[in-house]
Amino acid sequence: RQMTTGAVQRDVILYNCIISACEKQGKWQHALLLLAKMEEDLRADVISYNASISACEKGNQWHRAVDLLLQLRQKRLQEDMISYSS
Repeated sequence: RQMTTGAVQRDVILYNCIISACEKQGKWQHALLLLAKMEEDLRADVISYNASISACEKGNQWHRAVDLLLQLRQKRLQEDMISYSS
């Protein structure tokens, strides 16, 4: 059981790394697709949302960034300073 939990944690970290890479490359659409896929397979965390919010901000998609912030709250994930500064 511990191995399964570790694998899930690694999957979340891997998704977050890829979403962050999309954000750095200005690929906000890909970041959002990955976040949606992540939500199907796993449970996205605040880091996932922050990276996606930042990708939207860099792509001048502020309305999508606001939507993601609202989703973050709806999922009862604790937003942080990065959530608001992205």
